[in-house]
Amino acid sequence: MEDTPETTITTIKVGEGAKGEVIYFPDAEVLTYRKEKGSGTCYYPLTVYCPKCSRTHEYNPKFKEWRPRWLIDKEDYYFNISYAKDLGGEIYPRCNKCGFDLRKDYQYGHQEEVEKVIKEEYHISISSAKYENGFFVLPLESFKKGVREAYSKKANLLISINNSTYKLGWKVYSNPDNIISKDNHIYLRRTLWSQA
Repeated sequence: MEDTPETTITTIKVGEGAKGEVIYFPDAEVLTYRKEKGSGTCYYPLTVYCPKCSRTHEYNPKFKEWRPRWLIDKEDYYFNISYAKDLGGEIYPRCNKCGFDLRKDYQYGHQEEVEKVIKEEYHISISSAKYENGFFVLPLESFKKGVREAYSKKANLLISINNSTYKLGWKVYSNPDNIISKDNHIYLRRTLWSQA
């Protein structure tokens, strides 16, 4: 019987590579390339990514639609994709996080994205406010001008007193029961306001 050559067992951990018995750390896979765009840097994908889990689009309230983001960072892409078989035996790519079938086009603006959009708050500042006996007192003309400007956007009214800023919501100042008008001033109870 011939002698069996000596065998060496090499254990390779996740993330390592080996050539023969030599273990090494392979270079990280390059998934994006970068390009200067306007005043910033934008990253573009070099491989397939999940459009549902990636942050490549944002809701634009001015145009009331979803639009591609101007600058996308490499961390905004989700590249964890695997392959699966459908019922017909066809192999297809899918996201490992959400299960999205990458054969389909993803439509931005579905209900789940709309719910994530934070409603933009508008604020209108009113000057010359003061505190008096449990009320914030505003000059009548300043209040009327602020309300005219704020009403269409349902904006909050802001006042500043003693280096503190206070906010009054549209539902509060649009209710006439909350407003007391006398001597060319508007009186609104302090308890109606919240600190901004």
